[in-house]
Amino acid sequence: FMDNIINTEGDVAVLRCRGIIESKLGNDEEVAAMFNALCKGTHLKYEEHYNAPLFKAVMEYTEFAHHRWRAALVHKYFNNPWTIISVLAGILLLFLTMTQTYFTVYPRK
Repeated sequence: FMDNIINTEGDVAVLRCRGIIESKLGNDEEVAAMFNALCKGTHLKYEEHYNAPLFKAVMEYTEFAHHRWRAALVHKYFNNPWTIISVLAGILLLFLTMTQTYFTVYPRK
């Protein structure tokens, strides 16, 4: 199961930062290599695994660039609720300014 979750050192870093795994091996690259080598030589068929539909759904979801971009945008710029509130307030202010400009240029008779 962990071999399907951990493929790169970035995956290990995310799991380590969230407190899901703890390692005494050294760096994240060594931990990723250890997890990737766990199932070598076994005769497991991941297509028949009880989590196979979940693995497939996650892989299909992450294949779309739109989903990766959205996740990066939310993670990088919208990780604070005040940021979201500020952006919404800015959009509202822009809309009100455009409305005021329109009625200034084209006044009602």
